[in-house]
Amino acid sequence: MKIRIATHHDAPQLAELLKHWHRHEFESKRYANRQGPYGPGTHVAERDGTIVGWLTGSHANENANEMEDYADRPNRRCSVLLAMYVDVAHQDDGIGTDLVETFLQESEEAGNTMAYVHPDATADQEQLWRFYERLGFTLRRPANRRISRQNWPMARDSAG
Repeated sequence: MKIRIATHHDAPQLAELLKHWHRHEFESKRYANRQGPYGPGTHVAERDGTIVGWLTGSHANENANEMEDYADRPNRRCSVLLAMYVDVAHQDDGIGTDLVETFLQESEEAGNTMAYVHPDATADQEQLWRFYERLGFTLRRPANRRISRQNWPMARDSAG
């Protein structure tokens, strides 16, 4: 398997990958027309020339102040993992782990002190929490304490 930065040429395969998630029909149609995210922070996992996983995020985020333990840091730069999809037939193959680890390495190289994610509340959230915990993420109390626990972000600190 190969992890690489996504290009606009990947958009049609991303559209196929997203067809399995009905909530993402709009993105699937947009990607089919070669309109999709690519470049730094966006990676694909490729096996035998076929995209079997995709992750997109940003390393230029300064808005993690929604977490109460982040507001006092001198370097408030962080990365945010926005979305990740792994083909249903390959979900136990370590592809998600490889994609996240690649993203985290890029985050540290960018000098960021934290990477965070909001696990999808429409999926099996307990399973997602366990997945991210294995990768060193922890639930973080939001600055707005009225937010229910299922919407708390998960974050992983780095040396930055």
